[in-house]
Amino acid sequence: MPNSPRHRFYLRRTITLAESPQGGWLRFSADNDFVLYVNGRAIGEEYSYFGRIPRNSLGLGKYFSETTQTLGEIAPYDLRTGDIIQASYTRDWKLTGYFDLTRYLKPGKNVIALEVQASHLHPRLLAEGRIYPTLDTTTPISLNTGSTDWQLSPLPTNRQKLKWFDVEFPDHDWQRPKKLVVEETTYSRVSLHTVDRLLQGQWITGKETDHDEVYLQRQWMLSSSPHRAFVRLAGDGPFSVVVNEHLIHQVDTDDADRLSVYEITRLLHPGINTLSARLVKPLAPEWISEQDRPLSFFLDGWVENRQGQIESEIATDETWQSLLSIEDINDSIHQASIVQTPIRHIFNRDYQGDATQAHIGQYLVLQGLWMGGGVLIALVLAWSIGHWLRQQTAFGPDRSDQSKPMLLGLGVLTPGCLFLCIVGLLKHRYAEAERGIFYTLVGTNQLILLIFICIVILTMIWVCRPRQSTWPYRMTILFLTSWLTCTGLSVLLTSYLPLMLVAAGSLIYYASNTFIQQSLYFDLRYYLQPRAWCVANPKYYYWLLTAILILGFCLRAYDIGFNDLEPDENVSYDAVRGILRSGAPIATSEIWYTRGPFFHYPLALWLKIVGLSPENARMWSVLWAVGTLTMVFVFTRLISGKVWIALVATLVLAIDPWELWYSRNVRFYQQTQFLFLLSYWSYYCGFIQASVQYQGPKRWYQYICCISLACILLTQEVTMTLLPSFTLGALYFYRPYQWRSDWRVLISSFMTSSLFVFNAMVFSIKCLTPLVGLSSMTTGHLKFQVANITFFGTDFFVGFNRMHIIYTLLFLCGWLYFCHKKDGRTLFLFNTVLLNITFVTVLVSLKASRYTYPFYPLFSLLSIYSAFTLAQWFGDRLQQWVGKLLPMKGIAIAATVLLLLGNIEPDRILASYSESLTPRHLEISQYIVDHKQPGDVVISNTPSVHANVLKGADYYVPHRMSFFDAVYLHNGRLIDRWEGRRVLTSNDQLEHVLNRADRVWIQVFHQPQLPRDAELAKFYDTLQTISQPVLDTYGTSLRLWQKNDGILRTSPNRGRDLGTY
Repeated sequence: MPNSPRHRFYLRRTITLAESPQGGWLRFSADNDFVLYVNGRAIGEEYSYFGRIPRNSLGLGKYFSETTQTLGEIAPYDLRTGDIIQASYTRDWKLTGYFDLTRYLKPGKNVIALEVQASHLHPRLLAEGRIYPTLDTTTPISLNTGSTDWQLSPLPTNRQKLKWFDVEFPDHDWQRPKKLVVEETTYSRVSLHTVDRLLQGQWITGKETDHDEVYLQRQWMLSSSPHRAFVRLAGDGPFSVVVNEHLIHQVDTDDADRLSVYEITRLLHPGINTLSARLVKPLAPEWISEQDRPLSFFLDGWVENRQGQIESEIATDETWQSLLSIEDINDSIHQASIVQTPIRHIFNRDYQGDATQAHIGQYLVLQGLWMGGGVLIALVLAWSIGHWLRQQTAFGPDRSDQSKPMLLGLGVLTPGCLFLCIVGLLKHRYAEAERGIFYTLVGTNQLILLIFICIVILTMIWVCRPRQSTWPYRMTILFLTSWLTCTGLSVLLTSYLPLMLVAAGSLIYYASNTFIQQSLYFDLRYYLQPRAWCVANPKYYYWLLTAILILGFCLRAYDIGFNDLEPDENVSYDAVRGILRSGAPIATSEIWYTRGPFFHYPLALWLKIVGLSPENARMWSVLWAVGTLTMVFVFTRLISGKVWIALVATLVLAIDPWELWYSRNVRFYQQTQFLFLLSYWSYYCGFIQASVQYQGPKRWYQYICCISLACILLTQEVTMTLLPSFTLGALYFYRPYQWRSDWRVLISSFMTSSLFVFNAMVFSIKCLTPLVGLSSMTTGHLKFQVANITFFGTDFFVGFNRMHIIYTLLFLCGWLYFCHKKDGRTLFLFNTVLLNITFVTVLVSLKASRYTYPFYPLFSLLSIYSAFTLAQWFGDRLQQWVGKLLPMKGIAIAATVLLLLGNIEPDRILASYSESLTPRHLEISQYIVDHKQPGDVVISNTPSVHANVLKGADYYVPHRMSFFDAVYLHNGRLIDRWEGRRVLTSNDQLEHVLNRADRVWIQVFHQPQLPRDAELAKFYDTLQTISQPVLDTYGTSLRLWQKNDGILRTSPNRGRDLGTY
């Protein structure tokens, strides 16, 4: 790591080789993003970026270049979106990456370079590697950090056109990195031998058949089941490979330089294993002209034990057999012949993962057999336990538990089965997250099974306890507490749990005979009915609600100014400053920003009272967020009728990372969310529940609904998508309509629509600017369209990093349950969410997750309400089957609470307050202000970020050629619409600026790679080579060009290009 705190550092390692090496590899864990260069070429990378902007909502190793080295074999949900949430960045350093360097190294001087970036100020790197100059593996060149000559620079310096990672770049003044003690463990499903083991086999061939085919075969004897087994194979021409009658590889093209690596552990068994290869001569002209070119094949493989040592190996040599007929091998066996020794440094190794994943049919059959066998074993176990319980004297005729043996056994297995269900759901939820590493470790399934057995034993101890009639409810509370504690710790900690569970069971057993009878003298029967004690004692839930609101406020207000304002936040903040200056939302660019007047004008009044600062502006959203939590409680209590469900829903949303982020944002999203809930609550009371014959309170709810609806439309125009839901709901529920008494509804609706139309007209006249060909859109973002029609649905119901997947399951199950119950009012709320998703999909052309943020609380509270409703229904049914054997209803509710809490990552939420979640653009702006001299020119890569500190940059460089809402054409010049500055897109324009300035500040996004657009990539390359870095911070960097640095002459476009394009 660097010697001083910073977000990014750069490493170089120089090696001199006499000839092409026999092998070379590097494995490392970088905290947190990295790019690996070998001899000036980027060969590997992993960074949490989406659209060239850091996004902490991405999964573990989401954009790791080695896609087959990620967490598991299951493909991630490719949502093609990214957003910010109040959670720390995933710890991608826990995934160790393996990189083969052999084909990139050359005789002479070689340079291995690494760029490492972290969202905190202490990025780290742990690397190990070797280079084998010769076949002698005892004298490798070590690449380990801490013990070899790695050199570090805190800034990406350059020497003219030479960048810091180029081979000829002089690094004599770079410093030695600081050494750290390694304490953490990392994970990789790649074996070290796949890169460290030199190739062992030979290119072989066999006798060709009449159809220009070659069949090769070899038997492999194993004495025991392999712990891990791998093969590396290549073919000169199309070929296929079969292991024990399972096809693992088949290619139809000629790619002899590609070395495919497979794990075949599940395909091998003790005894004789057969490996076969089929080579086919292609019809390519070069093959037809080369009559003497043989079909050749290469393979080497090995079996590892648990210590990683090789126990058995196989390689292509003359011991392989060549078959003329695959049907009758006894009469057509020949010996294979060696063609040549493989040239090791030309191979491009390609790790393919587990070979069994290609056999989807067999995989589904095996999974079905496992599931069917598990169900059968569970039924047999349940019948055995129930039969044994019926034989006990405690379950004789004098007992009320006269259930059938099967039902008794199922009751005993229910707590353990619920634990397995929770683990299964969380395993899928965290399949792309850091917690998912636990489920991939060897022995995890055995540990989960052991915990299940311990829970069953705990339940048996409870069932077999001596029962006294004086304190049954006390013991019920004790059992629920013990089960909840043990299961919760199993899910969250997963360490030393079997011993903890057995100890807890023993404690319950002995405490039931002694301590409980003496110390638990009060009757807890009353407190087992949460709704009863909340209603009878309203002060309790008032205190609980107050505590939740205080918690939500503290999580939102704590260190609220730590992260810099995002570009969109700068836009709103700039508009509010314009209101305070002139009374109109005039931005630095002199364009009126009339979006969200009901947000910006009250915010301006708030800042007029408390003082103008970004922190105070963000506090305005915090206040709306506390109101949102209050509305969640009120609305959930209204539709569920249960205070405790409303408290749980409020608590879950109080610590939800998506909610936390936008409630700390100077933007209208949080206010929109509050108004959305207020309008739906008042609409539900005034149109869905209210009686037509009783006009009093209903009318006030309708007035509140119309007012809040007008306010929400004046806050964010995208919320017009909720109008169809309100219209359909009124037509279905608000019947019969009476003109004499309900004419006010029509007038209110008309006034609300008129306000929205007026706001849209002002927006289109004063705010929208002409769009040019460089923009990604030629119309507004509200229009009918069907492009990328699955975006909003998958983004909302799957969520970032599968954050919403459990909510979606509960939501859909609840929808089916209320369909069965024919509860029309509750179903209307469920269908409202689906209708909003549908209308946002077809009406909003700009794809961004924030447009579904307003109705996210409604979705969440309906999911939580469904979860507890289904848990109560399930518990009641089980209670009817097993009687008083177990508190089934309490167990089901406790399992639901565990599932909801397990869906949240509190450690990432707390860690996020000490990390930079967004690029630190304002840090760049302030640095320029502190060091700027008269006549300096500022070039910015990001729209709007300098408007509030620098009063705008002098020139704007787009970070991609297609960017919505960033530039417009004015008097033949391309202008940045947020700061009103001219746009630069070519080297000729840049040279024109440099010729007229003495010093130029250049602020650019941190981009691990150049843009894909060829012309823009050349332009960015020029920006990074004509200037020197002065400040490198998270997500962005600042460079300074001075007159004596000179101007790098580039090949200009013919006739030069100083115009718009």
